[in-house]
Amino acid sequence: MTTLMERLVDITLPSMLENWHEFHPHCRIDANRKASLTELARVLARRDILRLHLYPEVTAEMLSARRTDHRVFIRNSPGSPDPERWRGGAVRSSQEAERITVMIWGPIRSLDFIVRALSLVQVRIDDGLPLPVTPLDPLAQLLTDQIHAQLIAESLPPA
Repeated sequence: MTTLMERLVDITLPSMLENWHEFHPHCRIDANRKASLTELARVLARRDILRLHLYPEVTAEMLSARRTDHRVFIRNSPGSPDPERWRGGAVRSSQEAERITVMIWGPIRSLDFIVRALSLVQVRIDDGLPLPVTPLDPLAQLLTDQIHAQLIAESLPPA
């Protein structure tokens, strides 16, 4: 898989650099920009490999079993935290929440979207609620819809 990823990076990075030069014809690319484009090429290659080679092996039964392994969250129990607290943005995210957010939504979403996704994922981790396993997981779409609705409620673009 690592070899395949490096080959994909070797294929995509030159076109990314070429596109950058097209949009910035009178500028020289600096080391930080090149490193950012290289990392983006790696992220995209990793995502493509996962989507094409590994995600098809995940069955609905596997997803269902993973969800039933989590403890059930009861909203109305006394002393239980507010499941909507992610909407306020005052949730501190963990590395696990960051890893899941990048895996599910990647770097292609807006910063506003990613901030809310991090909060939502962290709340679900804290509350022991199921988390999406792949970007193709139906739960990922449900969470995406919740984040979009929150962005719209805040008069932000739902990207």
